[in-house]
Amino acid sequence: MRLLYFDPALKSHAGHNATYCDAITHGFKSIGIETLIFGSNHVDNDLQQSMQVSPFFKASPFDQPSSDPLCGGLLNYFQVSKEIAQDLIHLDNLLPNDLMYFVAATPAALMGVMRYVEKMGSVAPKLIIDLVDKADVTRSTNNKNEFILTANSINPSLWRYTVSDKKIDSKKIQLISYEKIFADIYSALLNLPVNKIPHPISPLPKKTIINPKLVLGFLGFQSLPKGIKLIPGIVQRILSLANGPSILVHDCSNHQGPEIQFLKNLSLDNRPLILDLASKNKERWAETLLSCDLVIAPYDAKVYGSCGSGIAHECLANGIPMITTANTSAADLLRELNLDDLVVEEYSENAFFEKVKYFLINSHSIKKRFVDAQLIWSARNNSVLSTQSILKLYQGMA
Repeated sequence: MRLLYFDPALKSHAGHNATYCDAITHGFKSIGIETLIFGSNHVDNDLQQSMQVSPFFKASPFDQPSSDPLCGGLLNYFQVSKEIAQDLIHLDNLLPNDLMYFVAATPAALMGVMRYVEKMGSVAPKLIIDLVDKADVTRSTNNKNEFILTANSINPSLWRYTVSDKKIDSKKIQLISYEKIFADIYSALLNLPVNKIPHPISPLPKKTIINPKLVLGFLGFQSLPKGIKLIPGIVQRILSLANGPSILVHDCSNHQGPEIQFLKNLSLDNRPLILDLASKNKERWAETLLSCDLVIAPYDAKVYGSCGSGIAHECLANGIPMITTANTSAADLLRELNLDDLVVEEYSENAFFEKVKYFLINSHSIKKRFVDAQLIWSARNNSVLSTQSILKLYQGMA
């Protein structure tokens, strides 16, 4: 068999797409399975060469070509799904035992894949579809502890429409998610089984990094849902501490808003604040992540209640302490590992600052607890277990 890995949004090392691609394909390569990777038609040269990514998809599942204020969401859905199906039809030299793995599927991407399968008929390859970890719903429970979903956008309706229009044959297609919360949400949205499988992120090779002070990091693609509005206030409060820690604010979003400009000015004032606005390749990202003694993630629960956090996965896989907002998927992961005391209940600059002070007072014991949690996480989640689960689904489709 061969693994054909498809990610229409895979363009560069920025974001988590390349990290997940590396983790998933590594598991298959390690047991001798040939792996081919198909990314965006605009994938940069660095990724093409370092990860052997073939430029392929003209459209991204996240494209929004229409600006129509009334039906733009519908127009985008139909156009993107059509383009993804057309791209897939151009695949050639398929082998009977190939397994197609489609990552981070949105409603439009799922519809595009299903159109492709319908067009191919009996010669369509087997497919594993990893549903995007952004469901655009508010989740809650009633007094009977029943699961309730409230749509925050058109996407939940599009998920339901997709599977009502095109029936999924479980002998051809299996749906997966790496977190229980998303498997539950999508099972409810689609009225179909969604397999929860082990997460593929594994620990990074350990490097000895000696910092004269503790380093607190805000990492990744900074945006409103990730708390960019709160970060300047949190940073100011931390800087006010006598003999306080160093602070690293990393942002690969090219965000040029007032918050980043404010932080730029702060960093020029000989303070222990480093502002890093560069995208990172695999090695540089590992250095950045492992340099942090604590990662602060002030996620907006209205979005991250049903949106996954790649930063949280990498922190847990590497035993790096993390502070995040209550009622988010990242907080769910911390609670599963009895790390509830690092969850911030009130969404405010001061509440995050108080939790930072709590970490600083108890840093030694908290860091040890995260190292212990890493052992539990890694026993349940790694590229080997993920690969085994995918192969089991593949064999079950025979």
